[in-house]
Amino acid sequence: MKLTHARHFALWQLVLLALAVPVAIALLLLPGRALLTTTDVAMLQLLWVTWVAQQVGQRWAIITTVSSVLLLDWFFVEPYNTLYINHIDYLITFIVMLLLGSFIGRLSGRLRVELARAKKICASDNCWPVKTAKPGFKWNWSIA
Repeated sequence: MKLTHARHFALWQLVLLALAVPVAIALLLLPGRALLTTTDVAMLQLLWVTWVAQQVGQRWAIITTVSSVLLLDWFFVEPYNTLYINHIDYLITFIVMLLLGSFIGRLSGRLRVELARAKKICASDNCWPVKTAKPGFKWNWSIA
């Protein structure tokens, strides 16, 4: 099933989202390097990865994740300004961050497919809850 996105991005916009914004996030957090842990920075970077995954898709979410991991290593892991990893803890953090970014991208892709399928079904006359509800009927969505 081929999906059409409501938002279309040019290549330069995708590169900006995947590479330039993570650099900007890292540079904004750099003055607080003494106060922030690498986990704090990784979570903030993953927040951006989640937005990219939701808006653009899995491929660009993975690219954003890889750039975020490299920036995290470059700016926030001692020795600074190298890609050398001197503690196994950081390697585990980077692997988990890569896996989580990929997982977020995958889930967003599935959500996009299911949403497109639901819209297609509801566009026809087979959308049972929407088509059969009486005007003024309120759905009770509370979980007790």
